[in-house]
Amino acid sequence: MRRGTHSCLACRRRKVRCSFYSPHSNSCDNCARRKTACIPQGDIQHAPVSISPTRLEATTVSDQDLGLFFKALHQLRRRVEDSLRASASSHADIQRDLSEPLFVDAPSRSAIRPVDETQNPETHLSPQIHVESLQPAKNFLALYEMCSALPSDSDIAGILTTRSQWWVTWRKSFGLAWGEVEDSTLTQFATRALCMENPSLLGSLLLCFAMSTGDYSRYLGPVEHWILADNFSTAHEYDFQCLMGLGLCLFSALQPRRAWLVYRKANALLQLAGIHRSHQRSESLDMIFWQLFGADRWVSLLIGLPYSVADHVCYLSIPPANQSTPVIFHHRHMVLLTGQVIDCLQSPAGYSFSTVVSVDEEIDKVTTQLPLHYLSMPHIAACLDADEKSARLYRITEIFQLKTFLYLPLFLQQCDRHKELIQNQNSRHGRNACLSSAQSLLEGYLALYDMQPNTAVVDNSIKLTSFTALAAAVVLFLNLLASAHPTTEPIADPTSPLTLETDTMLINRTVAAFKACSEGEPQSLCGQCYTALKELISCSQILGKGESRKITVPCFGLVEITREKHVPLHSLGTFEDGGVVQTDSMVNSTAAGFVFDELHDEAFSSLTVTDDIFFAYHGPWESHPQESRWPSQSVEVGLDSPNVLLGQYLTSEFGL
Repeated sequence: MRRGTHSCLACRRRKVRCSFYSPHSNSCDNCARRKTACIPQGDIQHAPVSISPTRLEATTVSDQDLGLFFKALHQLRRRVEDSLRASASSHADIQRDLSEPLFVDAPSRSAIRPVDETQNPETHLSPQIHVESLQPAKNFLALYEMCSALPSDSDIAGILTTRSQWWVTWRKSFGLAWGEVEDSTLTQFATRALCMENPSLLGSLLLCFAMSTGDYSRYLGPVEHWILADNFSTAHEYDFQCLMGLGLCLFSALQPRRAWLVYRKANALLQLAGIHRSHQRSESLDMIFWQLFGADRWVSLLIGLPYSVADHVCYLSIPPANQSTPVIFHHRHMVLLTGQVIDCLQSPAGYSFSTVVSVDEEIDKVTTQLPLHYLSMPHIAACLDADEKSARLYRITEIFQLKTFLYLPLFLQQCDRHKELIQNQNSRHGRNACLSSAQSLLEGYLALYDMQPNTAVVDNSIKLTSFTALAAAVVLFLNLLASAHPTTEPIADPTSPLTLETDTMLINRTVAAFKACSEGEPQSLCGQCYTALKELISCSQILGKGESRKITVPCFGLVEITREKHVPLHSLGTFEDGGVVQTDSMVNSTAAGFVFDELHDEAFSSLTVTDDIFFAYHGPWESHPQESRWPSQSVEVGLDSPNVLLGQYLTSEFGL
């Protein structure tokens, strides 16, 4: 190649002549033939030295949007470097500023559009950026820190092409979206984030990379420093989107209480801006309000804490089902009902069965307004549209998540051997309702996983559902233990052989899904779920007489498994020799048999539970927590290290 020729990166790497079919072509002949992104090397060679962007390696990406992304990335890096150098020329102490902690002063927000401002969508992806700021250096310092956290160009290309499928699912199933409506792919959103030069928008991109890779310790630090500053206040849409994503990432990083604090701050900022009453001014503002309003309640439910904003202080009008999409209509009603479920569980007056039934009926009343067969599993299985199928399955998991937690105190009380067992209609209904809801929740979760197991491994929406799936699987397993115990009156449904067999199958398949989604990372969200459920099962198989073991189940509580020295004279179920209740299982066509294969030499075909094994529970859903013998700190051992403060970087020492 002739000296001084400016070839594209791919042609330069291959040492071939770079030619264009026409002067107006966006891709050279070689890249067009290979269907790869054609990126001029000039965009790389003039990049700022201090930021040191990694040279893009050759990829086989066919998406032409990828080329626009890298062009915007290198333009941003140059502009950030130029701005910092310009600032250095007017401030003699710029070196001291660069070495001190960032964002000491409140950054200017004049460069960020307000949430109620209408923009022209055609200007969003323009590479020409116009930023006016009273303190541009502070914004560019934030952009500099976030650019430094970006991975190499080749790693970015891999994320955008192989680990971004969850983006569409989230938009279709939850209405969760960053950027603008037209950002139909993560690559398009990433390009917008770079072109806008908005720290919160670029922070949201880092959060997306964290969700795609699971490497939260790498990406969350700069975002926390920006969005969680003590003097941070906002009334801008991109800032709220960043707070929404940060809470989800913290929850995925096994920091649920920190996520709870983030959402409390976000809802406080919504109220300070008056958005809790005026969110219907625009569609995007309405969407971000419901996202944060609902996320606060979702996290509060999972960790057993009260939510932050009451219904009566907000404007919460929901259009009828025929004037909205099924997803928006149903999800927003479920958000309100989540508050009622939490009220039942957190009520100072105690747990009221009549109130529980009333909330259950409200859930059913809303669900009946969905289209006919919308939540029918046979009809969902026959659905050919993957996005539509996912959206409907997530509706199922949302419904039965609420019902499982709603009846969980009744289930635990009815199965507790230390309390007097009252066999009446209420106790039977509560136990049956909790078990039935847990079964339906697991069926929906496993159907989501079975749609595309390879995609599910990188789908953060499925991983976030794993905590509720874990709670449902634990409920079914504890019912297996309770089913072997003596009682004064038989309860047909929860202890019937068919029910126990079905529960065994669901537990096995759930463990297999957890293991696959953990991707071999025991400290990941799914890895923690897999470990906890596996340990519970192991205890029931290998615990010696007179021994006990306490197991912390993430976002559920502390379960103590005890094996008594003396076997009761009689119990429910079909007994084999040695006082064992056995449930023959039809499962072993699934991959879940490995759980018990590790405990036995032979292949697992049935789950055996001895009738001298009991459990005791301590956590947010026990009926009388003041009677507990365990300290409350033990409920989330391994989660939310007390040494972690908001705004700090997440590192391996924090249990990630």
